[in-house]
Amino acid sequence: MPREFASPELGNLIAARLAPEEIDRRLRAPLNEAEMNDVADLVRWFCRRYPTVKDRLDYARRKMQQYQSEARASSTGLPLSAEAYEESARRLAKAHRVTDPGIVHVLLDRDPNREEIRLVEVTRSAPTTMDPLPIRFFARPDLGFSFASAVLLLSPDEWAAVETGQLELPGGWSKSRFELL
Repeated sequence: MPREFASPELGNLIAARLAPEEIDRRLRAPLNEAEMNDVADLVRWFCRRYPTVKDRLDYARRKMQQYQSEARASSTGLPLSAEAYEESARRLAKAHRVTDPGIVHVLLDRDPNREEIRLVEVTRSAPTTMDPLPIRFFARPDLGFSFASAVLLLSPDEWAAVETGQLELPGGWSKSRFELL
């Protein structure tokens, strides 16, 4: 739901800028029983509404396309320069380094169309799952980020497996385009 149609209270929460310490504090706070029940109810509903893994992935892909098209529509419509793309990628990498002291490397997987900033972050904070999955975010021009972004978190062991060819990157990601930031 667009912010302008949300209740004023919800709109303010959506637009709020929180300090990293406040975000960390909120994430570390344990859920109370009512919140745990709400989460369980939402998970049950979601699993009933989207009963198979394919249904859930299709839903996630549709929502991603929707968010990306909304972000493009809300931007100025003017093509963004290569310099703006580079600067946004560097600012995003710097912000991530500040919030995660375990980061060893940040690499840019340059999108040839400059529609999405793709960062590969090798961090000691990431678990080793050997199943890398990018986390995608839509553009936030209101916060100074005019590009959608995707972050692929890899543990050092996973990065070593990528370098030796033992671990494949997700579709659309290419080690040949990696550039150290």
